[in-house]
Amino acid sequence: MGISILFEDNDLIVVSKPAGLIVGDPEREDSLEFVTARQIGRKVFPFHRLDRATSGVVLLGKTRVHAAAITQAFEKKRIRKAYLAVVNGEWPSQLGRIDTMIEGREAVTTFRRIAVGSSESLIEALPKTGRTHQIRIHCASAGHPIKGDTIYGLSNELDQKPAAPREQALHAYRLTFNHPGSGEAVSIMDLPHHWRETYLADFDWDAIQKKFNTPKSE
Repeated sequence: MGISILFEDNDLIVVSKPAGLIVGDPEREDSLEFVTARQIGRKVFPFHRLDRATSGVVLLGKTRVHAAAITQAFEKKRIRKAYLAVVNGEWPSQLGRIDTMIEGREAVTTFRRIAVGSSESLIEALPKTGRTHQIRIHCASAGHPIKGDTIYGLSNELDQKPAAPREQALHAYRLTFNHPGSGEAVSIMDLPHHWRETYLADFDWDAIQKKFNTPKSE
């Protein structure tokens, strides 16, 4: 499995994680860490995680030079992540924020409705905290579970897209941060090509791209 490299320098690498891989475990062949290391010929380590069934942009280190600075930037919310999700039903346009408790800790996500199809909605999710399964739980709690979510979604096999096994319609499409070495602003955007033929087939994607700041498919 080839990994798309979206950004790379001497110390950092940003890649597009396909659904079906876990993120961190250098010994497992089904991990992003293992596959990326084999592809570029050197060890890497992840600074953050995505669920196995979630695809998207992941920042990894090639060296430990900026590890402390990157870790601190995540803790201080200076690294911003944005997700695209396709959810069941019509997401209310006025529902722009969900603030709940998850496992006894505050969990906050802001949302933007991008488009509405015949039976589903395309939304942008911006997590303000980093709780496990936060976006998935918030979407389900609003009555609009993410398509393909086998834990919090609808228990319907037809809800799974056959072109994308072990995948849910949640993609970390944008990562923005200041490079800890140069201070330069870095903004990475990515969207899997197959999304256009599967999850976005119910939407006018060309019109969406013109109206909103959304990524082009590969």
